[in-house]
Amino acid sequence: MSIFKIRNVQLFIAFRVLFNARFYYPIFTILFLDFGLSLEQFAILNTVWAAAIVLFDVPAGALADVLGRKKLLIAAGIFMIAEMAILCFVPKGNIELLFWAFALNRVLSGAAESCASGADEALAYESLQKQVGAEKINSEWAKVLERLSKLQSIGFVVAMTVGAAVYDSKLNTRYPLYLNLLTAFGVLWIALQMREENAAATAKNVFWKTVKETNHMILNAGKWIVSTPFALALVCTGFIFDSVIRMFMTLGGQYYRQIGFPESSFGIIGSCFAALGFVTPIVARFMVGKFSALTNLLILSVTVFIGLLGLSQVFPTFGGLVFAVVLYSSMSFVGFFLSHYLNQIARPQMRATLLSFKSLLFNLFYGLIGIAYSVLVAGLRQSSVDKSDASVFKSALAYFPWYFFVMISIFFMIYAFWPRKTRNESAI
Repeated sequence: MSIFKIRNVQLFIAFRVLFNARFYYPIFTILFLDFGLSLEQFAILNTVWAAAIVLFDVPAGALADVLGRKKLLIAAGIFMIAEMAILCFVPKGNIELLFWAFALNRVLSGAAESCASGADEALAYESLQKQVGAEKINSEWAKVLERLSKLQSIGFVVAMTVGAAVYDSKLNTRYPLYLNLLTAFGVLWIALQMREENAAATAKNVFWKTVKETNHMILNAGKWIVSTPFALALVCTGFIFDSVIRMFMTLGGQYYRQIGFPESSFGIIGSCFAALGFVTPIVARFMVGKFSALTNLLILSVTVFIGLLGLSQVFPTFGGLVFAVVLYSSMSFVGFFLSHYLNQIARPQMRATLLSFKSLLFNLFYGLIGIAYSVLVAGLRQSSVDKSDASVFKSALAYFPWYFFVMISIFFMIYAFWPRKTRNESAI
């Protein structure tokens, strides 16, 4: 039987595609700004989102291991419906009300991300392992990731193109939000169709036992990461890559405005970037089979630095777009490498907790860089003659490549002095 006929694998791919293909992504930054919020408020709200994930992510992952993954995915669907409903129906005009409504949206969005993070992947991975066995799971899971990346690319193309096409900053800024509210109901329906692999074991859990086991899973996952050099190295490099790339991706709409593209083209740009998902998984799959993890991380580090350096120059139109392509494709490699290597070494009984722990650290650093960015923007606005969002944004971009260079250099310097007997050289 084809692995793509396994019910949970099919539903996992459908869940990820609908959950992540957001119609408002191509105009994410300018949506907030066109509602009347400032660039600093936008950065703060994204920090709120990251903080919500930091707060909820590991408990959610541990609860997924204890209570069952399906229940957490259902909760993710409910939270997604709530977060989209707030933006769809909050009245405009009162900036203070809008800010707190957007803050609540960010908290609910973080809760949805936390419930989905790790649980969907663990459910699909375990269903696949049951069918193909431990010997074939790594190669077969790589095929699932490749198929997922391609279908997510199609989902992104549709969402980006349609979302930007229906967006009108003067007439109605909510059409992309209405479409995402519909997909949120689709996410909930898919979660309800999934089959829990360990339903019998989870049915007998009571509240206090769940709390105890959840705390136990969290502590064990943290101890295991710290005591496993390969896992620690993957997570550390991962949050360095993720924080800076995701921060730029969050600000993408403002960057496209800055380099001279009209809003109507944002969907086409986003669709072209999403189409990279057809190519990057093929290359990434080749790389994990051909090179060591360390080599792949070094290649990725150089690529990301070049991309950030080019972006900081703010070359007009297509000159600036080339470096955005470099950065967006790098994000695909980050996701592929980490999923491949972490699932390869994860203990089955704490897989969802481990993946959620990874997500927690990623969002912690994303939140920290969000705070740093808001402070940087406020400082630049105060010291600059031109205090417009466009001018301040351009000045702030120059800091991105050097932040990344310092952080990744620190990691590789630490690795160079890492005791060889604990490096796990066969893995990295």
